[in-house]
Amino acid sequence: MLKPDSPPIPAAILSATRVLCARDCSSTKRALEHIAGALANSAAGLDHEQLLHRLVTREKIASTAIGHGVAVPHCRAANCPGILGQFLKLSTPIEFDAPDGRSVDLLFALVVPEEETSSGLHQRWLEWISQLMSSKGLCVQLRAAPDETTLLHHLAAAMQRGEPAPST
Repeated sequence: MLKPDSPPIPAAILSATRVLCARDCSSTKRALEHIAGALANSAAGLDHEQLLHRLVTREKIASTAIGHGVAVPHCRAANCPGILGQFLKLSTPIEFDAPDGRSVDLLFALVVPEEETSSGLHQRWLEWISQLMSSKGLCVQLRAAPDETTLLHHLAAAMQRGEPAPST
């Protein structure tokens, strides 16, 4: 549930059910399992195992860590109903092969329909989320947030302050 003073967030990208706080993960794969499970539970038609396979396969191509303890895992998925986001805050940072060598504790995943290839919308959303999560101020707020409600409040406020989200 959003705090009463929270600005609206793009419904296409994030919802209260797709924000997780203080999860224990011992590896990149475990973090991706949390993301795949949460997305599969919140979006009809998504298959947990298929989604996990796609996220892990994408991560093997090149790390999705962007530095400063942040990663933006992403993939295309069959039966994905639209562009979906999943935010995960870890209780302890994990190795993620980041360009700056720093372990990751904040993950903002993006999953798009498998057929989303030609419009460039996937890439625009990915760039937008990466820019959003590159804000040191936002990352400080997210790391200090004690629960999902506070995380969602900070994410919604940052999304509202930033550049307009790509059109769906």
